[in-house]
Amino acid sequence: MFCGTQAKKKKKRKKSLLIIYPWRSLTKQHFLIINPLRLKVICSFCLYLPQLIDYAKKGDTDEKAMKMASFWLTEKDLVPKLFKVLAPRFETQSNGYTRMARIPNRENLDKAKMAVLEYKGNPFPPLYPAKKENELTLINQLLRGYREERARR
Repeated sequence: MFCGTQAKKKKKRKKSLLIIYPWRSLTKQHFLIINPLRLKVICSFCLYLPQLIDYAKKGDTDEKAMKMASFWLTEKDLVPKLFKVLAPRFETQSNGYTRMARIPNRENLDKAKMAVLEYKGNPFPPLYPAKKENELTLINQLLRGYREERARR
């Protein structure tokens, strides 16, 4: 059983593992590949990320914005990235900075279910490519013929 200082240290370590490290790597790489269950725990603390980006929109001269950034981003080289890269990207958006999606299970290791959390508008290719409607496929040709035949009746 933990008491006093040990309990505080354990709580701080748990917060670091669950919240701060994922946000740090998300800010560093623009995406985070993680187990869906752990992602749910992280997203339960998602209130901090939009708040951090909203503070970053105020600029690096704002004292409260700098305090928040230095607290949540323990690597000091990520603080300028927050203000120079992420804040201008989301200048027009008021919320919804991240996107969460499931990705295929890992085949070569333990076949664990995986998910990805990414910033919207990142420089990487999209997870789900845009669907193309092709009028020349067999099914579309058959459907068009059926519609035309039905319209003549």
